[in-house]
Amino acid sequence: MSVNLSNPTVYEEPLRIRYRANSIGARICEIVGLLTVLIIPFVICLAMGNFWLEYNVLTEDPQITFTERCLLRYTTISGAERVWACSDSLNQELQGDPRYVVPFISVYEDDHDADGKIDMFTFFFQVPLGPGGDSVTPSTDGIQSFEFLPEFDVRIWNYILHMQFKSAPLISLHLSAAGTSQRRVSVVQGELRYEETSLPVADDYHRYDRVYTSSLFDADVTDVSQATDVTKLAALYALQNQSIAFRHRTSSFGDASLIPPMGPRAVVDLDSAEMATVILKLRVVEAEVSYRPGYGEILKWAWVQYFTVAYVIYWFVQWARWLFVKQALINTIAVWEGKNTH
Repeated sequence: MSVNLSNPTVYEEPLRIRYRANSIGARICEIVGLLTVLIIPFVICLAMGNFWLEYNVLTEDPQITFTERCLLRYTTISGAERVWACSDSLNQELQGDPRYVVPFISVYEDDHDADGKIDMFTFFFQVPLGPGGDSVTPSTDGIQSFEFLPEFDVRIWNYILHMQFKSAPLISLHLSAAGTSQRRVSVVQGELRYEETSLPVADDYHRYDRVYTSSLFDADVTDVSQATDVTKLAALYALQNQSIAFRHRTSSFGDASLIPPMGPRAVVDLDSAEMATVILKLRVVEAEVSYRPGYGEILKWAWVQYFTVAYVIYWFVQWARWLFVKQALINTIAVWEGKNTH
């Protein structure tokens, strides 16, 4: 390449050759090529599948708070059934029922990563046993089944989808009668997981922070019979489109050595033969929300697929045009063109 310093070249443009044709065949080729670029990529994308995004998944740490509404029902080896509720008005009605008890309960909330969202709920119970029958004394009595229904307010806030609802997962513990008296402390660990029955729609026309915000405890638990039917109320919460479910992980049974150092040690008598201790450790896990995307998100993913295939098809169409011209399959006239001089 030579450089002329007296008259340097500051910019250059190549001449362009246009091959023009004035025939019906050329016009047909032009229309066929245009339709090929527009239609064939769409057909190929549909045949390959997942062209239209039917659902997507987002992950978010839910913000869960205990609403201080709950129901408790448990049975002992002696056959006694005990019930208790977090509602003061309901407990006044339950006081006349022989199954009514007043347990010791304490709730601990832990935010391990200090993000303002609770990562672990720990429920500490010490519940009375008995009275025992002819063959069961307080020293040999113990818990045989334990059902607890706590209500939580759940908030999942993502830039794609906003959700807020109340849910109450059923936590159930069943023990064998053998050796229960020697296992006065039960430690149950599990997870609080998000579940859904139908996919929410992520668009501006659907709201999921106003539907399940009222408590079923206020509407459905008004008398003694409803308070003792814990499983029925849990089923009503599970029928909601969005809910929180309990998934059991591990269970440990033994004496007071299983209890970690915490406040209740100084408040309750862990060695009492007439009391049993139940500790529930509920870990909040990341919510995986499957949803139906809006039209904007659908077009965003469809456009990428369409353009990728259309670019390849366009290259083949241009190659076919070059072949028709160079092989003189159609009559054309070469026109030399250049841009205007500035």
